[in-house]
This record gives sequence, C-alpha cells and structure tokens, in this order.
Amino acid sequence: MLEIGRGTGSSSVALAEQGAHVTVIDIDAAALEVARERCRIHGVTVDIREASAKQLAEFGPMDAVLYFAVLEHMIHEERLESLAQAWSLLSAGGLLAIIETPNRLWFFDQHTSQLPFYNWLPHGLAFAYSRFSPRENFKDNYREPSSEMMNHFLRGGRGASYHEIDLAIAPTQSLDTVSSLISYFGWRRRTRMNRLARRYKTLMRQIRPDLHEGWFDPDLDVILRKH
Repeated sequence: MLEIGRGTGSSSVALAEQGAHVTVIDIDAAALEVARERCRIHGVTVDIREASAKQLAEFGPMDAVLYFAVLEHMIHEERLESLAQAWSLLSAGGLLAIIETPNRLWFFDQHTSQLPFYNWLPHGLAFAYSRFSPRENFKDNYREPSSEMMNHFLRGGRGASYHEIDLAIAPTQSLDTVSSLISYFGWRRRTRMNRLARRYKTLMRQIRPDLHEGWFDPDLDVILRKH
C-alpha cells in the first residue's frame, strides 16, 4: 500500500506490523527522518521516500492508497491530479482511503479557522475574513494579500468534499464507497454528534440520498473500492 502524507510513520508502523508492504511518501524531509527512526525502533521495514503527491506515476500497482490528513493541504489542481493518479495505480478490488480530512460541506470549520460556514466561502473572501477567527495563531496571518500569502493560506487547510472525487475519478454515486469511520463504529460514534450536527447531516443526506453517509460527516474518513 501507498501512504501519502503521514511522514512521521506512526500509522506506517502499525500497518507494517500487520503484514502490509508499505510505501510512504511525504514532502517533509525532517518528518521522514523521524519515520525512518520510528520504523527502526519497531523493527519493521517500510519504503520511505521524499516525494510529492503529484508524483505517483512512478509507483507500481497498489492494493491500497491512503491520503492521511493531506488532501486539505493541497491546492485544487494538485488534489485532482493526485487523486486521478492514485486511482490509476489501484489494482482491481483496491482501496482508496481518505482519512482525517475536514469536510468542506460541514457548517463549522474546526480544523483551521474555528468559524461557522468558513469553508463555504470563496478563497479570497475567506482570506480576508480570517481576521475574525478566534485562533490567536491564525487570525493575524493573512492581512496583506499576495500570491505567496494566498498559497500559504490555501495550504493551511480549506477542506475537501465528494466534488473532487467527481472531477478526478468518476461521479461519486457510481463508485463503491465501502465504509466510513462513523458508519464502521455504528450508533456509538453517531451519538457523540450533538443534535444540531445530526440534523444537519440528515439534511445533507436528504439532498444527496445517492451518496454514502460518510461524505456528510464533519471529517472525511471514507474508503472507496475500485472494481
């Protein structure tokens, strides 16, 4: 399996301990050094490479590709290119997993701004509106617009949704979404959502009843199977 964006290797070790042949890529060289040391300590073999999520064509067929808390830190064009490449790498029956990615459609942005409706805003408006964030280490970062600052802003985390899947792979309703974290844990995990969150998720499912419920959770933790 190919694991994208989990540079320090904690999940890579867990996967390798279960017998998986794991390749890890990340653009953070320092994080990858931590991953190598972690794997050495745990006595597992993992193929660790410094590479971009847009450089997937060099890898051979995979049984699984994991995006671990990384899609939200990629700009739109990178996401589409990477997802398309990842899907082409998968063997028949292979799994594409998106893990810990904030859902752009959710009404509250807990990941970046801690503001309601923030991920619904166009990028330019969200950039300017960031000054209203309650986060002390965020609200003063984006006062003077420039291409460099906008790029930094977009990579801070703007959420993702099923729309990227539609564009990069195929209409999501035509694909096999086999699981999501909340559906896997069942009612116990659902009861942790407050009443407003449950009502909002119900509304979204009524609007798109053809999609798996995982596409309407606060975070995307979904698995697609390629046929």
